[in-house]
Amino acid sequence: MGYPETSSIRNRYRYARFGILGVLLVILAVELFVGFDIHKLPDVPVAEKIPYKYSVNDLNFTDNYHWLKNIRTDDKVKEYIRKENAYTNSWLDEHYAIRKDVKYQLEKDQDDIQLQLNPCFPFDEDLESLWQTDEYVYWSTYRFGNLPTYLRLKRSFNNNCTCYEGDEKSKEEVVMDFNKFLPNYEGYFMVGVFEITTNAKLAAFSVDQNGSELYSLYVWDIEQQRALAGSVDNTYYTARWQQFTFNGQTESWVYYNIVDLKWGVPLGIGRLGPFANNGEEPKSEVIYNEQDISLTTDLHLTNDKNYLFIKIVGQITTEYKLIISKENTRTLTLKEIHIRQPGVVYEVEHNAGFFYVKSNEIASNHQITRHPVGNLKESSVVVKSNSEVYLERMEMFSKYLVLWVRTNSLRKLQIVHLDSLRVETIDFNPKKNPELDVYSINPGVFADIESRFYRTYNTKCLTFSKSSFLEPAGMHSIELDTSNTNILFQKKLKERDISKYTQQQLFVQTLDGTGSIPLSIVYKKDWKYEARPLMMNAYGAYGGFRDPEYSSETFSFLDRGYIWAVCHPRGDGDMGASWYMKGKYEFKENTFLDVQSCINFLVDKGRVDPKVIALKGRSAGGLIAGDAIVSKSYKHKPAAVVAHVPFIDPIYDLIDETVPWTAYEWTEWGNPRNETILKAMIKYSPYHNIRKGDIPAVYVSSGVEDPRVPYWEPLKFVAKLRTVSESTIEKPILMRVIPGGHFSSSNLEEAAEWISFVISSLSKI
Repeated sequence: MGYPETSSIRNRYRYARFGILGVLLVILAVELFVGFDIHKLPDVPVAEKIPYKYSVNDLNFTDNYHWLKNIRTDDKVKEYIRKENAYTNSWLDEHYAIRKDVKYQLEKDQDDIQLQLNPCFPFDEDLESLWQTDEYVYWSTYRFGNLPTYLRLKRSFNNNCTCYEGDEKSKEEVVMDFNKFLPNYEGYFMVGVFEITTNAKLAAFSVDQNGSELYSLYVWDIEQQRALAGSVDNTYYTARWQQFTFNGQTESWVYYNIVDLKWGVPLGIGRLGPFANNGEEPKSEVIYNEQDISLTTDLHLTNDKNYLFIKIVGQITTEYKLIISKENTRTLTLKEIHIRQPGVVYEVEHNAGFFYVKSNEIASNHQITRHPVGNLKESSVVVKSNSEVYLERMEMFSKYLVLWVRTNSLRKLQIVHLDSLRVETIDFNPKKNPELDVYSINPGVFADIESRFYRTYNTKCLTFSKSSFLEPAGMHSIELDTSNTNILFQKKLKERDISKYTQQQLFVQTLDGTGSIPLSIVYKKDWKYEARPLMMNAYGAYGGFRDPEYSSETFSFLDRGYIWAVCHPRGDGDMGASWYMKGKYEFKENTFLDVQSCINFLVDKGRVDPKVIALKGRSAGGLIAGDAIVSKSYKHKPAAVVAHVPFIDPIYDLIDETVPWTAYEWTEWGNPRNETILKAMIKYSPYHNIRKGDIPAVYVSSGVEDPRVPYWEPLKFVAKLRTVSESTIEKPILMRVIPGGHFSSSNLEEAAEWISFVISSLSKI
């Protein structure tokens, strides 16, 4: 199902990497998997109807396409997938010229990006990520092949380099080269964790090679360039090291979360070790199992590395259990900071004998309190709650507390000076230029707000990335004592003239008049028609954020006169906690109405041609895409809709506990066994509202190994949709099924496919 893609344990930004040969292998894998003949022009696929009956709260439902989930046991499923892929390929072949042109432009835009580095940096044009810990600067690069290589340099302490200084005299060291670890590998590949010990001798890393998000964890000797123990399988997105000295011997243990294969979610915490020079063989053991399947397990290490916690995570519940502390380094303990309580989520950090707690217990937008480590019941307020400011996350340093906050839909930074509790706000648009109110800032390099942060505790420097629709992501720093900012590196466009484009942040009144919907747009300034085509994007769930970020995909539309837009409806978190709550449970319909309002606004202002509108939704945003396909309430209905791995059948999905994450999702969508929730879902579920009528051109994708939105959910939606709309060259219904998972790839073939679908479909209107 479409659960939060920005969570620390579900990081959607760590896309798989494919080389050119890898792309071909993906296509071949699909063909082999379903026996597809690319040269045969097939008929429109028609799925057999095999009634499957189920009931919820005494209401009876019939699903004629439930059988499509039986891919492991029923060859008819593979045959149907073969037909869907064949039909999609044949339609795309009819529009090959457009697809070829789109791909060429994507490649050109990709090559147009030039990396400009601050002199304090190691020069690497293929730099992907960058962080410093202790004595080293680390980064990853694709300089040596299709898979990443992790490198490092000794830090210098040149006063001219405030942040991330690499010693020019030191030699670049290879930490881990995945091209050598997996020689000649061209398939699906994603790194889950990459963690270095305090003494910089060991690395823990994990990899997923099929898209299932079940990671194999390894421990790597950096000096000897070899694995020290066998892999630990079925781990997830979290690992942390703990290192201590006992009787003169340094011991290292790596802690990690474990996926429960029955429920498909991380419910365990394990550890592997000790790694020491005493000849003792490292062993793995499970130290914690969570019994509540609506929750998940994670780990949190305070930035000063003094306290390691098991973090129990739910949509509306958090609990931190202390397992290792500076006072007790060898014996495992399980001491709660705050007993779990429905509706209460919190974070914990440590500084100078105090735990700092960010919590929504008192106020929905959160406040921060501090508590003596020895007396957690004693507390004082550090940062008060503010109805206009949403506290997203906090970071602790030796002298500063840094807050990532939202105000009026924009992310900002606040620096709390711990000696006086004085608060400074960093405004990224102090001159109030409307074009500069369209931006995205994130911690570190190309990370989202829920990612693993690599920070140095005793520093006066905070790094962050900044981008916009027209600005590729660059890395910046803030000197916490002076608030001065510096550019560490920037990705610039060599040939494209950005002055020919403009971007804006707009606000649209909700239909019920209770609020204003943020709407981010970008377009080319000079165009021969006043009313343009529109490419609308939206997500609308989990209190998430879809900030304006650079993508070469955008220019495929801008250069053809489109407005590229991102609507931030209720269900997202852009306007704070209450904005999120007004778009979930029985209020979910507000999300869809807000997207309609965003479209109506642009049409009514004369900026968009109502006949040439496309909409795209991904994962949980698939509900928005599905609503656009089947809804009869649209004033200006999109003529083309793209639904990537869409969550589109909430009723059956959320009663089927064999589907991973079902119980976890009840606190986002509600449980259909609740009468109020079921009534709402019956009204908005795209799968249950397919009726004869005006069905637009449709492109849907899914992945066979997807643990989040099972492949059969989009597949049966398309099968049912075909019964009420005839797929034609002019108005196609296309289904693409690949062997991978939820984050299949970031290759240009995939992007060119859906972009050319939209452009081709709308060009016929």
